[in-house]
Amino acid sequence: MFQSIRQRYIKQSNELAIDIAPLIDVVFILLIFFMVTASFVQDTGIKVETPWASSGTQIQSSDVLRVSISASGDIYVSGDKIDITTLQTISTTFINNHAAATALIIPDTNTASGQLVSVIDSVKLSGINTIAIATTP
Repeated sequence: MFQSIRQRYIKQSNELAIDIAPLIDVVFILLIFFMVTASFVQDTGIKVETPWASSGTQIQSSDVLRVSISASGDIYVSGDKIDITTLQTISTTFINNHAAATALIIPDTNTASGQLVSVIDSVKLSGINTIAIATTP
């Protein structure tokens, strides 16, 4: 009886097996490649449809305060809904921590111009002089 079990074990161990170690290596290398080459964009927390503009350029600054304005006029910073007075406080704190700060205002296409001007004014009063408006090329 032990002889037959031993023979079955030997027969099974002589069968071919696929070595998946190289496959795992390739998958990890691809994962690292995509992580390194991916551009990570800080999300503002809401989905907005930005207006179209053919003259837009990219912001060159790394210290960017992202402010979103929804179609209904709600203001969001880092996914949190805030009011206009809180925006000025957040902007002041941001400019104190980042000397070359830029404010990127991301309005929805249907945002009222009065709300956009209020946000720009609030950010400007806090001391951030470089202000950009996000558009879709």
